[in-house]
Amino acid sequence: MDQKDLRAKAAVGAANQRMQRPQITPDMLRNSRNVVCDCGGMIFSEKLFFKKISALISSNGREELVPMPIIVCERCGKVPSAFDTNNVLPAEIRANAPAVGSIIKDEMVEGDYEGQTTKDELS
Repeated sequence: MDQKDLRAKAAVGAANQRMQRPQITPDMLRNSRNVVCDCGGMIFSEKLFFKKISALISSNGREELVPMPIIVCERCGKVPSAFDTNNVLPAEIRANAPAVGSIIKDEMVEGDYEGQTTKDELS
């Protein structure tokens, strides 16, 4: 390898390091809020949901069975709206809450921080 290739490889390696997420520390976890289901549950499990893609719209012209990992609340057995941001799951398995887009709203997260204005204080 010549000097130019080594510099390019080093630049790519440095860019990859900058793009990696920082390591999560215990302090970060202690100072974070809990994600809460619309029913109030805080324990979740991963399940599989299957979608059947029609041959008319599939990429290979054949009907396809596509597994989708979903997060289900252990308390109510539904998918919290915070985890169905693309609104692709049927209403029967979604928790009753408005669609949230790609944002987890404060109502879906438990805990207040010192100095944080609460929802009641704003009313």
